[in-house]
Amino acid sequence: MIITTSEKWETLTRKWRNRKSLQQVTLYIFDHVHLVHDSQSQQTANVASATGAQYETLISRVRYIQTELKENKQEVRIVALSAPIATSKEICDWLGIRSESGCFNFGLSVRERCPSLGPLLVNIQSFDHNNRKARLCQMVKPTFNHVKTCLSAMAQRKSGSKARAIVFVSDLSQAQSISLNLVNYSIADESDHLFREKPMPKEHPIQDQELMQVMEYGVAWACQDMPLAELEFVKKCYLEGSIKVLVLPFDMCWALGGVHPIKADLVVIQDPTVYNSMEKRHQTISISTII
Repeated sequence: MIITTSEKWETLTRKWRNRKSLQQVTLYIFDHVHLVHDSQSQQTANVASATGAQYETLISRVRYIQTELKENKQEVRIVALSAPIATSKEICDWLGIRSESGCFNFGLSVRERCPSLGPLLVNIQSFDHNNRKARLCQMVKPTFNHVKTCLSAMAQRKSGSKARAIVFVSDLSQAQSISLNLVNYSIADESDHLFREKPMPKEHPIQDQELMQVMEYGVAWACQDMPLAELEFVKKCYLEGSIKVLVLPFDMCWALGGVHPIKADLVVIQDPTVYNSMEKRHQTISISTII
């Protein structure tokens, strides 16, 4: 069994005819197929940029290998995993899969069979401000109310100590602003105790004083440009319960995995737009990133 990234395997398979070991592979499992040729994701996420057109090239080559080996009576099976996509039939045709018998869709009812997940509730709230700054200001109070409601409801259950919330925003400056506003609202509402389970550790690597101040109230932000020690400390505090609310830029959604992946009972996607420096305007992030 080989577990690899798309760019590494794409490099290896360029000369697959000269490598007999590659011809012995009989099963390929492709994850995150919804990222194939997603140009918008390439602008908003590093992982997507590595798996965009290159991922498409790799899968096309595997399909070609499958066809060539089939002439030698050697079967190669392809399994593709994806988030919900509108072009599932086109993807199946591209992969040589019969959409009637080989395409499977798992609805939200599947989550109810897993006790650790439970049902997924989706709520969309619209705002009528065309001005982006005014729209972002209008989103702060509803965001706080949703976070407070979630943490309060979970606190009444046995799993209340494990309640967590993540707020996704467009960039780091917005993450800092939202974090400070959430702390101010929680202090004014006298509900800051809901945002933390245990006090902060006395020893910490955090150099940013503003970040340390909001972490004292159970809220923190993080970004990919942070020193690794600070990022791991924030993640550790979130997992242990010293902070319960994490505010992240959209591109951090691809960096939440690892040995101890970050999970949440509430996820708020706030104003899903990012600034495109090439076109000098804000544009909506891709559906694959939102999912």
